[in-house]
Amino acid sequence: GQNNVRLETMTVTNQRWYGLWCDTGTKVEGKELTIKGENAEYYQKNGGVFVSGGAAGECTLTDCIVTNCGGSGIIVMNRGVLHMYGERTKVTGNCKNGDSGAAGLVAYHEPSKIFLHAPLTKESVSCDNVRNWRGESRITETSEAEEKAARVTAEREAVREKAAREKAARVSFFFC
Repeated sequence: GQNNVRLETMTVTNQRWYGLWCDTGTKVEGKELTIKGENAEYYQKNGGVFVSGGAAGECTLTDCIVTNCGGSGIIVMNRGVLHMYGERTKVTGNCKNGDSGAAGLVAYHEPSKIFLHAPLTKESVSCDNVRNWRGESRITETSEAEEKAARVTAEREAVREKAAREKAARVSFFFC
């Protein structure tokens, strides 16, 4: 089965590896998190957020800040999916360890994806890192129109599912 984790309004500091790890079969939702590396020069491998796919590895971050990590701010790989929302979302001051592969936002291996939901853009989210992003083709910015269309589609699907459940509840079975 799938594991669901929700974290809200907290700070993770001084991590020696990653502040938030979302792996195969886990769905993580973070809201108003600050993931802050400390001693980035000493703990060179520490990163902010790691998302790996497999069976349903998915993460949603809303109004989160990832800063001061020795490695990458956010890495998404192996079919992982990350959705980012909220105007206060920032990935800044990372990649201090000199790793040429590190960046604020990293999306490795198709079909891994980072979705920046409007009004977020790569430039507004990932700034002042040694390198701001890698895997640009796997970092997608959604428009306001796309966001509205997705909400309408989700609402319609919810109405259809509710109607189907109500219809199923009314069905009677007769046995002879």
